[in-house]
Amino acid sequence: MIDINFFEKKQVNILPYILGGVFFLLLVLMGTYFYMTHSYYTGVQEDSNQWIQANGQDVALSRRIESVDRLADQSAGVQELLTDSQYPMGFVTDDIASVIPNETEQVSALQLTEANQIVLLLENTTVEEASSIITNFETLDYIERVQLLRLENQQNESNQFSFEMTLDLNEDVLREVAGK
Repeated sequence: MIDINFFEKKQVNILPYILGGVFFLLLVLMGTYFYMTHSYYTGVQEDSNQWIQANGQDVALSRRIESVDRLADQSAGVQELLTDSQYPMGFVTDDIASVIPNETEQVSALQLTEANQIVLLLENTTVEEASSIITNFETLDYIERVQLLRLENQQNESNQFSFEMTLDLNEDVLREVAGK
C-alpha cells in the first residue's frame, strides 16, 4: 500500500526571508540616515554662505582691523627692541668730553670700534693733563680699562704731547648709567 497524503504541508525555511528583510530594512535606514545628514549639512552650508554674503563687508573690515592691530603690536615690539639695542653714543661723547678740560682744542679724534673700545687722540696736552684725564676716565663706572697706546712730542721745545689711548667700555654698565 502506498500511502499518499495530499494535505501534507512541507515546512518552508523562513529564516532567509527574515534575514533578507532585516538586511533590506537596515539598508533603507542607512540610506535614509545619509540622505538626512546630507540635507542637514547642505542647509547649514547654505545658511553659512548666506550669512557670509550678508556680512562679507563686515568680515573683510574685521580682518583688516586685525591685520592693522597685529602690525601695530609688531611695530611696538620692533620699537622696543630698537630702543633697547640703541647704543648710547651721545651720552658717551658728552661724558668723555666733560672729563677732558679743554676738549675743543685737545681732542683730535674720537672713534668707537666694534669691540666696544673708544680710540681717543689728544693733542696739545701736557703729561700732567693727560695723567689727570686718565685718572678721571678710570673713575667712570662704564670704562673698564684705559690704555695709553702712543705718546708723541709735538714740538721740540714745548711740553705739548700727542696722546693716543683706548678706553674699553662695559656695554651693560654703560646702558645702566645712560638709562639713569
